[in-house]
Amino acid sequence: MMSRWHFYLVRAPKAEQFLNVKKINVERWLENIVNSSVDIAKIILASEKQKMPDTYSKILSSLGGLAGFDEQTAIILSEFAKFRNLLAHEYFDIRFSKIRNFLNNVEEIYPKLINFAKEKLKTQRPS
Repeated sequence: MMSRWHFYLVRAPKAEQFLNVKKINVERWLENIVNSSVDIAKIILASEKQKMPDTYSKILSSLGGLAGFDEQTAIILSEFAKFRNLLAHEYFDIRFSKIRNFLNNVEEIYPKLINFAKEKLKTQRPS
């Protein structure tokens, strides 16, 4: 039987390191998703000859002003950009509830952005 001290000194730190690595991987994954959406939004805004806002949040919220893109979806995407800033700057007080909120919304929100981008590509292609 493993002694309690062996667990606290050997096994527990390894388990904590594993959880920290998983947390960091999830945070980077979320950050990359938002960064990609900002890139998509920049391309769309530029193709529409729109003024480029100076923050990621404003870039994503600007999509709401384009014909065919839902304003509420743009607002949610802009909130994701604020969340991305927390992740990118490695603030230590990020709560799991913020990550859960992102994960709860990402599956509904991102297909809207991707479909909008696909439609824009279709209209931008030369005939």
